[in-house]
This record gives sequence, C-alpha cells and structure tokens, in this order.
Amino acid sequence: MQHERGAAYATLRQAFHSLQAALPSVPPDTKLSKLDVLVLATNYIAYLTETLDQGGTLG
Repeated sequence: MQHERGAAYATLRQAFHSLQAALPSVPPDTKLSKLDVLVLATNYIAYLTETLDQGGTLG
C-alpha cells in the first residue's frame, strides 16, 4: 500500500511539472505551488478559448 501511494504521488508531481512546463508565461525552474499551477493553467485555457471564439489565431 505504501509503495502504491508513493507511486501515485510521483505520478501526480510529474503531471504538475508537465502542466507547468506547458505554460508559456512561466520560466523554466520557477517554483510554483500546485494551486498556482492550476490557476495559471485555467487562465491560459480561458485565454486560448476566448482567442479561438473571437476567430483569432494562436501562435
């Protein structure tokens, strides 16, 4: 049970690291809390959605 929990936490940490790496406004090696990563990701997704809804292009 302990090993499974450790593996799950490692997977979750890696998922947050990958999500943070996908955020264009965050320099590499920036220390952020999980909450900060989620807030930034949510804001970025909202920005992308709004840009696409307005017929804009990404890139």
